[in-house]
Amino acid sequence: MNQLNHCQKKCEFLKYLILKLRLKFYKIFISMKYNFILGVGAQKSGTTWLYNYLKGSKNSNLGELKEWHIWDAKYIDLCSNFKLPNEKTNLNKAQQIRLQMQTENKYYEKYFLSLMSKEINITGDITPSYCGLNFVHFLNIKNKLKKIGFNIKVVFLMRDPVLRCWSATRMIIKLNKKYQNISNLEANNLLLNYYNSPGFIMRTKYENTIINLKKAFSKDEIFIGFYENLFNNSNLDMLSNFLGIKESLSDKQHFTNVSPSYQLDPEISKICRNFYKDTYDYCFTNFPITEKLWKNNE
Repeated sequence: MNQLNHCQKKCEFLKYLILKLRLKFYKIFISMKYNFILGVGAQKSGTTWLYNYLKGSKNSNLGELKEWHIWDAKYIDLCSNFKLPNEKTNLNKAQQIRLQMQTENKYYEKYFLSLMSKEINITGDITPSYCGLNFVHFLNIKNKLKKIGFNIKVVFLMRDPVLRCWSATRMIIKLNKKYQNISNLEANNLLLNYYNSPGFIMRTKYENTIINLKKAFSKDEIFIGFYENLFNNSNLDMLSNFLGIKESLSDKQHFTNVSPSYQLDPEISKICRNFYKDTYDYCFTNFPITEKLWKNNE
């Protein structure tokens, strides 16, 4: 009888050890789970800085490109120009990968998973025009990534709507040879041509993006930040913790892809601000800090 009791106790102890080991390995697995950073804009609001900040982290690998343009090319008519034709030849490595992502089911998530390793646990796709996706599209992306084992973290950065439009206009000037050496008046007139265009509306009506994000992702999966105060110590710390990287003070306010300088006409600024009144009102209500951050443009 004593021998039987001893065996039973030994079995119970072994079961306890097995359970404890399983729990330990489960915790290790959870702690090592990979993070996928989905940057959805806004254009001219710090997304290039975000990409470089992530890229500079030792535990990240974002692949060949900052902006992959997969889901906007597939779902948004305004972004159909990002589709690569199947018959296109002489593609470089990044274009070949992008074409496969656009045409082969599951290649998107499998490519990013292939970048992960013992040392690398962060990857992502920072494509600002994803701001135009609806919640069904976001849910589809989320499900694809979660199914393969990623934690998904969405980053949406906003900027004063008028100044975002103005910066985007100046970037158009920078990238188009026909606009080289134009006058300040001509630059302002160009803003008048663009501020209410479909592309600018999609990228500036932040409320549409946020509503769709909140329908598809939990509160813990979304980081909403602001260009104007992104580099405050507390905000940078929160962003770094959200991303899962160590804060790098050397990257503070190190902007790239800067638009050329012109002086914004106050009257044109008012026209643009009135057009985006609903966006300002939405942000002032839901993110009260923006009323202070975006006051200088009134």
